[in-house]
Amino acid sequence: MWMQKPWSVALLTMLWKNSPSGLTVLLASMLILAGALAATKQAGWQVLGFLTGVAFLYLGGAALLLPDYAGSWGTMGGVLALFAGLGYLTATLLEARKAGQLTGSKAADTGSVSS
Repeated sequence: MWMQKPWSVALLTMLWKNSPSGLTVLLASMLILAGALAATKQAGWQVLGFLTGVAFLYLGGAALLLPDYAGSWGTMGGVLALFAGLGYLTATLLEARKAGQLTGSKAADTGSVSS
């Protein structure tokens, strides 16, 4: 019920944006949620797996470029994020290939239709 008030949403938004730990919690929860949804292999799981891998690669690169910056994951966190990104991308590609979803279209191989 309290979420129906616009001032409470604005206050929560301000707290999340101005708190480095709030942004970290939000980012981590979104990455965990995307990974969990990709693992279910429901519709769109390949896109989620790919985007999660790219996000980890991006965040790992940023952490390696700015290891001493406030809120950075540091050098070790950057390396781990790069490995996580590569792992997500590799697992997504392997599972999509195993499921036969990366093979070419078979519509062109149907042969000629005689009338």
